Amino acid sequence: MFEKIISTLMSLFGGVEGVERISVQDLEKHISGGMGPDEQVIDVREPEEFASGHVPGAENIPLGMVPRSVDRVKGRKRLFVICHSGGRSMQACAQLTGPLAGKTALANVEGGTMAWISAGFKVEKN
Repeated sequence: MFEKIISTLMSLFGGVEGVERISVQDLEKHISGGMGPDEQVIDVREPEEFASGHVPGAENIPLGMVPRSVDRVKGRKRLFVICHSGGRSMQACAQLTGPLAGKTALANVEGGTMAWISAGFKVEKN
């Protein structure tokens, strides 16, 4: 319950200092233009949510696993972080800002997978 409240407040009232906020349209343009090997989309939803449909090429790291998964994303120049609507991804960005400060640019995808699907962009399912 507390996490839902935090998630809602973060998505409604701003973000985290040093975290870029991008639209699904900007993410789609970036993916279509070719993601570099040092860039990654991470989806912080639960595995069953991720399996039901996600941004092509996204890696699933559930929010609860983010603090223990920093080594999986270290070395990336840029991370695009997405969830269902944008709240959990902003929480993940907040958790990553310290360990990745000055090394990795973080971008929270506003509107999340819900906005991605609503925009009619391709999804992968597994």
